[in-house]
Amino acid sequence: MACLHIVNCAEAMKRCVRICASGDIVVMIEDAAYCTVGDALPDGVMAYVLDADARARGVQHLLRSSLLTHDDFVDLTVAHETIVSW
Repeated sequence: MACLHIVNCAEAMKRCVRICASGDIVVMIEDAAYCTVGDALPDGVMAYVLDADARARGVQHLLRSSLLTHDDFVDLTVAHETIVSW
């Protein structure tokens, strides 16, 4: 079953990238909004950044990941049985 990874900083993102697998979803929140993961993620891993955090840091226009609303974030947490907070 796919895992939802919620990452809140660059150091945690480094650890998450090493263990996430195809089908997983990575949501970057707080200071992880500064992360640009690009090609670092395995094939088949979807990456999102919480819209409010990206806007608060002024990086929403620099991101290669999709922006996620709070409502979308809640939907993802409800839809996933396995959630890892980094």
